[in-house]
Amino acid sequence: MTSAPVATAAKATVQAVAKSPASAPMGQLRSAFVAYHERYIATGSFQPFVHAMVGAFAIGYAFEYPHIKHEVSHQRAEAAKIE
Repeated sequence: MTSAPVATAAKATVQAVAKSPASAPMGQLRSAFVAYHERYIATGSFQPFVHAMVGAFAIGYAFEYPHIKHEVSHQRAEAAKIE
């Protein structure tokens, strides 16, 4: 766990970043990150690790999907030749 002064300083930094001027979409994104930080990271939750792993899996699968699709279609074509 973090000590109280460190947690307070981190929260003050996050709030200062949230209040900095930005365009509307960036302000919404920044406020979403601030809310995420307060909900998961500041509390020491394990959920950010789980979110990162799920995100890595999803991105990896998205990149690999065309190769998988090609392999399956190739196997089906080979099976059709045999029959």
